[in-house]
Amino acid sequence: MKSNFYDNKLIKIVICFILIIFVIGLLLNRLYICKFINQNDNENNNIDSSYNVTVDGLYNYYVCDNNSAKEIYITKYNGEEKSVIIPNMIDDVVVTQIGDSCFTLNDEIVSVQIPNTITHIGTCAFAGCKNLKSVTIPDSVKTIDPYVFVDSDNVTIYSFENSFAINYAKEYSIKYNLKKIN
Repeated sequence: MKSNFYDNKLIKIVICFILIIFVIGLLLNRLYICKFINQNDNENNNIDSSYNVTVDGLYNYYVCDNNSAKEIYITKYNGEEKSVIIPNMIDDVVVTQIGDSCFTLNDEIVSVQIPNTITHIGTCAFAGCKNLKSVTIPDSVKTIDPYVFVDSDNVTIYSFENSFAINYAKEYSIKYNLKKIN
């Protein structure tokens, strides 16, 4: 009888161990996807490799020519601010995109305000930001790639009713609050 008891207990322990390893593997895989995307940023976003990354204090970015108008594509946030307000312009050039993995694994940021010049948020842009509580996304954002908020479990998206951002939040079961139109 005792042998049977110990056999059952051993089986339960082995099953629990396997489940724990499986869950850890899933979490690491999600972050690996974001790291891989960050390493292949140029290829994933069709950015000509001839563009040079500019490092300007708080941001790394590309200046791209888009139909004879220059645009800035932010690739990395270098700051340590808790509340980040992304600029609508850098050096008199409009900022239009937040790149893949731009803020990934940044444990400093608590809130981010995105300007109404941004039209695209890249894959894993805010992945693994454990302390991120709020991101304000304007109506101008028309595309948000997958995994933008993966492992940023405390985030709430603030945007307008029927906006792309609110629909994204609903689709991916992310908390959201509606902003009022002034």
